[in-house]
Parts: sequence; C-alpha cells; structure tokens
Amino acid sequence: MTMDEFFCYQEQTFDSFSKRVIKNIGIDLHNKQKALADIEVAFSALPKREMDSLFTEDTYLLGSEGTTFLVLGTPVTISDPLGQALYFLPPQRREVLLLFYFAGKSEPQIGHILNITAAAVNYRKKKALDTLRDILEAMESHET
Repeated sequence: MTMDEFFCYQEQTFDSFSKRVIKNIGIDLHNKQKALADIEVAFSALPKREMDSLFTEDTYLLGSEGTTFLVLGTPVTISDPLGQALYFLPPQRREVLLLFYFAGKSEPQIGHILNITAAAVNYRKKKALDTLRDILEAMESHET
C-alpha cells in the first residue's frame, strides 16, 4: 500500500465514521422529539377543565368585599381582613400606610404631602405597622 492509498483509505474511513455519527445524532434527535410528542400536549388541545386548572385569577380588587379608602383623591379598595384592620388604625397612621404602600410615595414625599418631617413619617409608619400586626392577630384569634 502506497502512502497515497493509505491517506485515501484514512479519508474514506473518517468520512464513513463522520456520516455514521451524523446519522446516529439525527436518529437520537428524532427519537427524543417522538418521545416528547407522546407526553406533550398543545394548550389548544387541552380540555377546558384542565386549562382552567393551569392558572388563577387575582380577585384582590374584583370582589365586593373590602374597605375603600381615599388615597390622594383616588378610591382604593382593600380586601378584608386587611381593609378592616386598616380602618381601626388612627387616621394619621393609616394615611401614612396608604400613601406609602398604595400610592407608592416615599417617606420624604409623604412628609411633604402631610407637612411633617420624614422622621415623623418613619415613626408613624413603624407604629402603624406594629398596631396593624396586633389588630390582625386579634382578629385572627377572634375568628378561631
């Protein structure tokens, strides 16, 4: 065997090997796709009952139950029991919580709106959250 024949033989062997590898990879991919097709189902093919079980709907503001507060002139309905608990807070503290959590205002902005310092806003917010926690715990223990 001459060197040219040997190199030709090596090229043919490598070519044959490469073709087998590519063919086997194609077969593997086909088998994987077939296996996935057996277990996967398109959303459009699901029955309505199963489709409904795949999501939930946020009814936070949709329900008629809740307490409505005015926050910067905009009515905000907060679902119970949180809405009820907020109702029992002193008005100054409730106003700070509503502005902070439901109007998205910062402490300095709330201080400017209420004409108080940011430190006073921070104090009212902390006290309001402590009181709110106590009210919610009392409401929870009262229900059980």
